[in-house]
Amino acid sequence: MNVGAIVQLHRQAVGFRFDKPMAASINECGQAGCRGGKMSDKLVIHHDRAALRFETIVDGHRAYLAYVDLGQQTLDMYRTFVPDALRGKGIAAALTQHALDYARREGYVVIPSCSYVERYIERQSAAAGGEEDQE
Repeated sequence: MNVGAIVQLHRQAVGFRFDKPMAASINECGQAGCRGGKMSDKLVIHHDRAALRFETIVDGHRAYLAYVDLGQQTLDMYRTFVPDALRGKGIAAALTQHALDYARREGYVVIPSCSYVERYIERQSAAAGGEEDQE
């Protein structure tokens, strides 16, 4: 099976295309309604194109979201990593949002192989759907 056929199967199975904008506000815990300051507002996220990841360094600790470019405008976001010292501060959410914003701007389809990225997309899609129902 060639890469094009594999990409097509992934798109049908789990691919995510950006038809609607997602809720953009992510707070300290990475969820809507959580109280606290926004660490994600203070993050500097760097896109390391050679290493195929989005990364940030906080207090000397590196957190990142890794992906593979499968070609045919398809990214497989397969891993997020946040060191124990930084967990629970919304860093994974900020990295994921940054990566998804990049994919949207560049016209990529995203395959969320990473369970965190998949749950993040589901939460944001549900939040965007709930906002539409209220209008």
